Amino acid sequence: MKLDSRTIRDKEQITIDIPNYQDLKLNDKFFFIGSCFSTEMSSRLSERLIQTVSNPFGVVFNPITIFNQLNYIFSGDDNYLGLTLHEGKWHALNLSNKFQSENKDDLIEMVSNIRETALKNIIESSQIIITLGTTFTWRHLKLNSIIGNCHKIAQSEFKKEKTSYQRVLESLETIVWLIAKLTQAKVTFTVSPVRYLRDGIINNTASKAILRSAIEDLTEQNNSISYFPSYEIFTEELKDSRYYKNDLAHPNEWASDYIFLRWIETQSNHEFHKYIQEAQQYYLMNNHKTEKLSAEQKVEWLSKIEIEKARLYNIYSEK
Repeated sequence: MKLDSRTIRDKEQITIDIPNYQDLKLNDKFFFIGSCFSTEMSSRLSERLIQTVSNPFGVVFNPITIFNQLNYIFSGDDNYLGLTLHEGKWHALNLSNKFQSENKDDLIEMVSNIRETALKNIIESSQIIITLGTTFTWRHLKLNSIIGNCHKIAQSEFKKEKTSYQRVLESLETIVWLIAKLTQAKVTFTVSPVRYLRDGIINNTASKAILRSAIEDLTEQNNSISYFPSYEIFTEELKDSRYYKNDLAHPNEWASDYIFLRWIETQSNHEFHKYIQEAQQYYLMNNHKTEKLSAEQKVEWLSKIEIEKARLYNIYSEK
């Protein structure tokens, strides 16, 4: 069956008209940073053997922390890590919860090693996709700075804040400026369809509106920057609670597949689109359950997967 977003959703639903600039090309290298939705999209590329990297320092939801992470990757300045000592452990609060250690130098060395790889990945990338989740942030009172992850430290040590439209726009402008200093990669912004229910429905909607408005003004200032409407696709084309996971906040696998396909269908050139169609067979084979196969059948099945993988690599490397 042909891989097509229209086979996933109901035909009678709204379809957003999305201009196709054919930005995505075969042999593009991708770097994603932002909310968990970035990880979702990146994983779908990886599962189809596309070169992609996502969130080397963990998911990050607000534009200020995205700026801090990129600034650290580009500069190596430890001041952007949000280092703090808590109950005998050093924490890098602008990175995910796993970045903690009893020894400060060990933590900095661990982060620095990942930074070197992340910097190389960004420089080599031709597509950088930034997924914004929310304008709500947490300020660490002792550091007096906005951080990316509370690291399970007591909430009393933080203050929740809402970022203004102007600061969001300034953060995005600086992010674009930082990237342009190192690479000519195409930069695409998108707004995560994930609903941040802890903020409340009204606050979540207002937050998304600020992010969307800031991106709109940014793309008007800089026509080399693009926007892909992940949020609008989910809320308008998939306007139904059945497309949520059980938490009623995150898109389910079906919905994420649909948005991924809409991205490929509307943003890629013919070669890239055709490759994704061909790679679907490998993806399905690789995810096929083999528990009921005999040992001999498993060996045969794995051999078929490797043959298909080699075929795709040949297509990929020839471009």
